[in-house]
Amino acid sequence: MNGWVNMDNDYISIAAPASTTHLDLDKDIPSDTNWNLLSSHFTSVTHLLMESGYNEKIGDEGIPLHWPLQKLTISSACGDVCTSPWIIEGRVRHLVFNYTAGLRFEGPKTDELVRTHKTAIANGEKEGAKSGGLTIVYVPDLVNDWMREKYADLKEDESNDKQVEAGIINNQLRTLEIIHNDAQDTLFRYILAKPSLIDPVETLNVVAGSPHDLDMAPGNFLGEVLTQLTALKTLLPSLVRLLPPNLEVLRFRSSVSLAGKPESFDEWVKAFGDPQFLPNLKSLSFVLDLEDGETQSTAEVSTSLPEPKVSDAVLAQAKGACERLWRAVEFRGVVVEPFGASWSKDFTGILPVDERWEKL
Repeated sequence: MNGWVNMDNDYISIAAPASTTHLDLDKDIPSDTNWNLLSSHFTSVTHLLMESGYNEKIGDEGIPLHWPLQKLTISSACGDVCTSPWIIEGRVRHLVFNYTAGLRFEGPKTDELVRTHKTAIANGEKEGAKSGGLTIVYVPDLVNDWMREKYADLKEDESNDKQVEAGIINNQLRTLEIIHNDAQDTLFRYILAKPSLIDPVETLNVVAGSPHDLDMAPGNFLGEVLTQLTALKTLLPSLVRLLPPNLEVLRFRSSVSLAGKPESFDEWVKAFGDPQFLPNLKSLSFVLDLEDGETQSTAEVSTSLPEPKVSDAVLAQAKGACERLWRAVEFRGVVVEPFGASWSKDFTGILPVDERWEKL
């Protein structure tokens, strides 16, 4: 049962029964007072969507711990620290960061960083950046300074791992999705702050197409992480190689240019036809329909599809290449499923394949 809540500062209008299981907070983040009201009214919320709206606050500390949450989606929140045990202790089974940016999972909150920075300026310890008579505070720089100071020498911080593990008693996290903006940097900060949270993850969906990503994480970060995810069974990123050998389900979508390099794609076909490659693979969705560097709008934002940028001929070539790979993997007994089939409804940021694909 779905429910919606209208909020305006400390005014709240609840038009949903207490037994509501799917709750969307899609206009603003509740104040402390509103969280208390929501907590006392709803008893059975399993799926919670928090859309930060224009204020872009995270506001997760008030999420009731007595709710039987199974999936938590944080959308549009920017530049603040997650503090809810649902997130930083892995209490929720399915966690989604959708079009967030600059989220952190440890350390002082943004207002604390700013206050400390201003105090340092007032004491003459730092020089403030000014423009037109105004003092400019760039929060990402403050965050980077804080993290550099903490992680300057990991070898000296012998107690860090013990401190991290102390707050994680029963890690339930099994599905993690990070969609667009600084997706890889978000994953990097998450693992850096809470390294054990990622260990039991079985399904990973990373949609990373933004030019503003990898400001913090090293360029080879994602590939190194994948090789260490021993519990991973399902992977939904747009990347090649370094696939964990224990994968059972792979949903792969990339650009048509991959098919335009026969010598490289021949290696893909050969690999997927080899029973020793991904020996546990049971299901595959593999599509090459994107233009290089193509960005995707969410269904909520885009009301009409843009004109296709990939020509019919190039798209047909890409589909032909995919068909070769499909035949190779099917010969091993792997089931080939359409990209965006019934499984896609359970994930965020999975948009329809080019409408010409099935007609070619």
